[in-house]
Amino acid sequence: MPNDIERGAASDPVEPPRGPSVTSDTAGLDRIDLALFRKVMGSFPTGVTVITTQAGGAPRGMTANAFMSGSLDPPLCVVCVAKRAHMHGYLLQTGRF
Repeated sequence: MPNDIERGAASDPVEPPRGPSVTSDTAGLDRIDLALFRKVMGSFPTGVTVITTQAGGAPRGMTANAFMSGSLDPPLCVVCVAKRAHMHGYLLQTGRF
């Protein structure tokens, strides 16, 4: 069965304005408990998660199964989003999830 991208459902991607990169905002990183971050990321072996953002005055979200820890210093997580997905445009627009 074809997925949404193969059917063309995401063929009308959002053309976001140029803004900050998703990883450029470090505000609040000093409040992250690194031991807890490591424990939480280590307890997510695989599966599906939901990522969300606020764009255009509305909450936006998607399920993702490509989610993992990127770094402990600084604390980063990685999520993979197809460039043709609507969520890709929303994330570029908001710069955070």
